[in-house]
Amino acid sequence: MKFIFVTDIHGNVRALRDLFSFAEELCVDAVVFGGDILSGPVSVNTFTSQNREFINSVLRPVLEDFRSRNRAEIYLMLGNDDASGCAGDLQALERDGLSKYMHMRVHDFGEFFIYGYSFIPLTHFGIKDWEKFDTPEQEPPGTVSPPFFTQEGGSRPVDINRDIRPRGTIEEDFMKIFSETTPSKTIYVTHTPPYNTALDIIYSGKHVGSRAIRKFIDEARPPLTLHGHIHESPSRSGKIFDKLGNTISINPGDSKGKLNAVFIDMGDVVGKLKKL
Repeated sequence: MKFIFVTDIHGNVRALRDLFSFAEELCVDAVVFGGDILSGPVSVNTFTSQNREFINSVLRPVLEDFRSRNRAEIYLMLGNDDASGCAGDLQALERDGLSKYMHMRVHDFGEFFIYGYSFIPLTHFGIKDWEKFDTPEQEPPGTVSPPFFTQEGGSRPVDINRDIRPRGTIEEDFMKIFSETTPSKTIYVTHTPPYNTALDIIYSGKHVGSRAIRKFIDEARPPLTLHGHIHESPSRSGKIFDKLGNTISINPGDSKGKLNAVFIDMGDVVGKLKKL
C-alpha cells in the first residue's frame, strides 16, 4: 500500500492541486487528509458558509477531476479549524463516490484498515467545534478569545463545563476505539499528535499533544499513526516522524503556506518515507 498523507492545508488551493499532481506522478493507492482542510474565516459570521463554499466549489471539482483519471481512494476528515457543520458536505462527497469520510469510522485500506479521529484536547483557541477534554484531569486553558461553536450563519457562545465536559474525553473515546478496532492492522489518523514526542512541540519548546493518544499508542501498538495540528513541530524538532515502541508516528507539518505532504509505503515506512 502506497499513499500520500497531508494535513493542515487550510484552504491552500495551490497545495491542493500540487498534492494531486504528486499523487498521479507517484501512482499511489490513496491520498489521506489529516484535518484542517478548509479555508479560514473572514469573520465568525461567515465561517461555516465559507468552509462549505470551499468544499463544493474547490475541493469537489479537484476530486472529480482526479477521480476521472485515477482509481486511488481519497480519505478525508475535518480538524479543529474546520467548522463541524461541514461534516455533511464531506459525507456528500462520499455518497457521490469521490472520497471516504474518516471521523470515527473504519475503512478498508489495502491489507490494513484506516480510522480517523478529528477531536483535539482543549486549547486556548476560541473555536471549540472539535475540542474535548483530553483526560478527566485536564485543566481547561484560558482562551485568547471567547469560546464558541460555529453554526450556520454565525456562532454561539460556549461554556466549557456545560457544553464541552458532557462530550466526555478523548481518553474514554480511545478506550472504546481500542476494543472496537484491530490495532495491529489499523492505521490511526488523529488530528492531534501524541504527547511528548517529536511531533507535538510548539515554538516555546513545550509539548502540547494528547496524553490520551500517547497512552493508546503505547498500549495498542498500531503499526502507523498519522497526525497534524502542531504546524511548527517538524521545524522545532527537526523530525517528521517518531517511533513509540514499534509504532511509527508521523506529522509532516502544515501545508498552509506550501505543500508539506509525505509519501508512505507500508512495505517500508521509514526506509521509503519521503517528504514532498
